[in-house]
Amino acid sequence: MQLRRTAPVLVTLALGIATLSSGTTIAATDASELAPAPVVTVTTSEDDVVASTQTVTPGNVLFSVSGSGSAVLLQLRGSYTLKKLYADFDKVFSGRPGPARRMNRGATFYGGVFASMSDVPSQFGGDLAPGDYQLADLVSRRAVSFEVAGTPETRTAPSSAGTVRYTDHGIAMPRTMPVGGWMHLVNRSDEISLLDIVHVKPGTTRKAVRQHFASQGRKYANRFTATYDSTLLLSPAQEYWWSYGLSKGPAVTSSLWPRERDGEMQSFHGTWGMTQVR
Repeated sequence: MQLRRTAPVLVTLALGIATLSSGTTIAATDASELAPAPVVTVTTSEDDVVASTQTVTPGNVLFSVSGSGSAVLLQLRGSYTLKKLYADFDKVFSGRPGPARRMNRGATFYGGVFASMSDVPSQFGGDLAPGDYQLADLVSRRAVSFEVAGTPETRTAPSSAGTVRYTDHGIAMPRTMPVGGWMHLVNRSDEISLLDIVHVKPGTTRKAVRQHFASQGRKYANRFTATYDSTLLLSPAQEYWWSYGLSKGPAVTSSLWPRERDGEMQSFHGTWGMTQVR
């Protein structure tokens, strides 16, 4: 299985009246009292990943990604290297659990997006602690080093349309969501997650979706359309914001990442949810 590229996402980069607290919720505040979150422009291609700056201070940071690839923010642990990460990613959808297991233990992922090739870039962001990071395109095997250092600062954050929470038992998400904006993603499971939102035909029931995933996509495949949006990897105990764009109608959210125990997709074992895009 290969990761799919999202269609160009038309969103408004509106720094709202919210900040990310040290917990897992978005708390309203007066934006006039806070400094704006810096926006790091990232351009990806088959040959390189280029960032407008490679150093920011701790706090809320937004990434605006354009080009022909993708960008995921990560930190390597111990002796795990980018070379090992790229090799594991190439094999992660092979049906064997080893690559996903090694990626979860060797790196911490803080989210990411597919690059937009339109005039409106794809965007994501989070509350970053001091440390050395990598902005990587796992498909083209390109990365740029990124440092968070200095005095922490409380800054503005996107106004979220809601929160999607991964757990070991599934996905909890709002019953309805607007066609575009920012979504707050939280991973409370024990494994890496990868969010995919795909539209389904009107009248599709939860029972049909459950049977679709239980059959590993063989049943009711005709209920799923080609309109979708996706995020990139998020490690356990992490959270971030993601800008998205969808059409109106029913949609299914699922995690298309392999389980560490058997290499099968998490969505085949209950990691999915439904929403209505309005």
